[in-house]
Amino acid sequence: FGKLLTLSDMDALLMRARQPESRSELLLFEHLQHVQSYATPHSAFANGASIIVNHTDKIWPKANKLCAALGRCFRYAFANLYFTPHASQTAPPHSDDRDVFVLQLSGRKHWLIWPTPHPNAKRRPFAHEQAGKAEGQPPLSADMLGPPELDCVLEPGSLLYIPRGALHVADTASIDESECSLHLTIAIPTADLCYANLVLNAVNTHCF
Repeated sequence: FGKLLTLSDMDALLMRARQPESRSELLLFEHLQHVQSYATPHSAFANGASIIVNHTDKIWPKANKLCAALGRCFRYAFANLYFTPHASQTAPPHSDDRDVFVLQLSGRKHWLIWPTPHPNAKRRPFAHEQAGKAEGQPPLSADMLGPPELDCVLEPGSLLYIPRGALHVADTASIDESECSLHLTIAIPTADLCYANLVLNAVNTHCF
């Protein structure tokens, strides 16, 4: 997937993401916090902020084609892009209510993955299992989670599967080099597609 999206494509992708009619979502994160103080994503990145483009598949044809192909196997798939400067970390340890495939496109990134289910993560098959994401709560740290099940560095061409509910964290700070990291996360929204969530939605719709 080396030609799926490259560093030289980023200007064109960011231009599409910033269009008023764009169906993607452009976010900037600095010091593990969502920030809105920068005039452009370029200035934010130059200052050490990470760039996230949610639903990249809505604005990048190659990502759309990949997600459409995976959707024939998994019912539905979408793509989020993470562009992280060197010596940086986008988010604290957390878990997601979906299965994901991480495709490393450029640079390198260090990942830690903890077993699932973990005491700090909700047990499956319930949908609200996104540990470490609650507003107003102190962020999780790698030190409080104990030894990870997987400790690895992704290089261009690497693919990492993270099961739904597994706590994980990634950074470029622990890699002794000045290059940035670009990766695409392909999400399979298994919480939305499971029977438990369908029943909960039906109850909420008809009873409340």
